[in-house]
Amino acid sequence: MYRALASAGFSRLAIAGDSAGGGLALAMASGLTEAARDGALPRPAAIVALPPWTDLALAGDSMTARAMHDPLLTRDALEKARHLYLRGFDAKDSRASPLYGDLTDLPPVLLHVGEDEILLDDSRRYADRAAQSGSPAELHEWQGMVHVFPANLTLLRAAREALDITGEFLRRNLDTLDHRTAILPPPAWRKDMTRILFVGQKPETVDFSDPSLPPGFNAEKINAGIAVGVAKIEERGWRGDTCMITPDAAGNVMLEDALKGAAYDGSGANGKSKAYSPKLAF
Repeated sequence: MYRALASAGFSRLAIAGDSAGGGLALAMASGLTEAARDGALPRPAAIVALPPWTDLALAGDSMTARAMHDPLLTRDALEKARHLYLRGFDAKDSRASPLYGDLTDLPPVLLHVGEDEILLDDSRRYADRAAQSGSPAELHEWQGMVHVFPANLTLLRAAREALDITGEFLRRNLDTLDHRTAILPPPAWRKDMTRILFVGQKPETVDFSDPSLPPGFNAEKINAGIAVGVAKIEERGWRGDTCMITPDAAGNVMLEDALKGAAYDGSGANGKSKAYSPKLAF
């Protein structure tokens, strides 16, 4: 999908994901940064992970230290999920566990994590390694919050605050002139210039029996969260669109049709800068 967007001329691209999707977003960041060094693809403008599973080796101290506090995730559930995913591959392979990858020259990374979750150290250790590698990483730890708390917009003030921080982070970094070196100060709010497309998997195609998902997570909650997110974008004067696709070749066609049907312009055509922000399903 990223390659297709880049080939279509979009250069201001951000990647976001939560939980295992957050880990995938960070693994993509390392791979795309390497491709950018070779001039094969533009480097992403920013990466957001809410919060990521970065270490499938399950080596973080919080696996034990926060086990009694986490009401959603257990080590046993993660063991089962990683077995299904890795299928015999090394748990420290950086394609699955971005914590062990090359974190130099990464774009700005934003991490949100709850203090009561067993994946707390996955975010802490990733932020530390990124900083040691000279890459900008912004970590927000939320007291009393659990895994993927930003998805619960309707009930948690912390969720709304976290997404406000995320929106500002994306806006600031999508206004980058040179994604490798130059970050412009945030410009004045430009209501007539900004349009955001959320791209994610159709809820009806999600396997809700996946043990890595929170208990009670369902299509209704996904749709409600997306609706609230789009409403908040529009409150700010932006245009929020959604494109929910299937996880197959037909999904690529759906995305191409969505891009053709609206004026998403990452290159600044006609003197106006349009922001394009694809987001993984949450």
